[in-house]
Amino acid sequence: MKKLIAMLLALAMVLALAACGQTPAEQPKADAPAVNNEAPAAPAEDNDGLKYLTAGQKWPEETVKIGVPLYDTTDSSAIAGKAYFDYLSQYLNIEFVYSEAIASAEDQIAFVENCYISGCKAIMGTYDVIGHTMIDTCAEYGMYYLMGPSNIARMEGDLYEQYKTNEYWLGGYTQGDLNYYAGYACAEYLMEKGVKKCCYASGGALFGVEMFVRGQQGFNQAFADKGYEIEIVELPGFPNDEWFAAQASILSDPTVEAVSGLATPNFWAMPLANAGRDDILLVSGSGAFDETNMTAMETGVLDFSNFGNVEEQGMCIVMLLNALNGDMDLVKPNGVVELIDANLWVYDNYADAKAVYDVTSGTEHLVDINDFCSMIKALNPDATYETMREIYGETDLATILARHEANRG
Repeated sequence: MKKLIAMLLALAMVLALAACGQTPAEQPKADAPAVNNEAPAAPAEDNDGLKYLTAGQKWPEETVKIGVPLYDTTDSSAIAGKAYFDYLSQYLNIEFVYSEAIASAEDQIAFVENCYISGCKAIMGTYDVIGHTMIDTCAEYGMYYLMGPSNIARMEGDLYEQYKTNEYWLGGYTQGDLNYYAGYACAEYLMEKGVKKCCYASGGALFGVEMFVRGQQGFNQAFADKGYEIEIVELPGFPNDEWFAAQASILSDPTVEAVSGLATPNFWAMPLANAGRDDILLVSGSGAFDETNMTAMETGVLDFSNFGNVEEQGMCIVMLLNALNGDMDLVKPNGVVELIDANLWVYDNYADAKAVYDVTSGTEHLVDINDFCSMIKALNPDATYETMREIYGETDLATILARHEANRG
């Protein structure tokens, strides 16, 4: 694999040389990227509920571009993430460059190169097929890398030790091993329902993508721990003509009682309806608080899901803005990369999930603009790294809403 990545990097450099007469390595490297982070004037008392910003004035003064790689542009998490980024962009001078669907190392390296050409300051590792090599690739182009690559996201082993002091890896939030626990929770739900045959859509597990590998391992381990006998029909890969054909064949089997893994409604709702299989349990290992999932849960299409709070991706942007301002105590408080574990919001009923969705889809948000700015030292001199841990670790909705009300007051 290392030889493959090396060959791909070499090919990218050759293509760049042919296009512009010099490789990226030959172009002058900038020092750590910087922006004009002069804080806006102190907000007036009547400031549209803003505590740290002046109404109508975006901060920072210079636009900060961030590249965002995606494995599926139609995925509910990607759509919800974009909506939250749009919300932040109303108040902050940040701009996002999104990839098309990334399916290979070639795709990812080409996207990084395009982000460099577009003037991006960082790549947000929302999806990653080349692991720790992304840190090296971003460093080569003088861009920061946010979040943890899948194979070192749990802060274990030699790779973390090798990269924990890397200038261009800022860390951020990570799902850590929560993909494993999400898969485990799905299996527990199926056991509770007495399911004996299940289709498991394993996504990128076949290609060694860690998030999918760990989800499948957790799913299988739950049955093993309980000694529960179940027949699992695996559906690997991502939706394309071949994948949908295999899906249709599986749904035609009347003994299949459930679908889990990569089981988001946008991949399964219509096929289930076409096959007349409203009896099948749809049990998702991942998802987002979005309209698709809420509608599916309300109508009974989606029975159980581990929802990720996509707003936690904003933590990476907080770290980037602090780093660009030189406030590294808000990024690497102990001088090394640190990652904050994200939390999954697990639901088997519409009412509880809808209560959270109403916040994320309205003007409130779970991490609103006041929360966000409170963690940027240029805007709030009292900001601390521990405050960031607390804000992004909170999953009690009442506590979150009370904090928002206090900030506005």
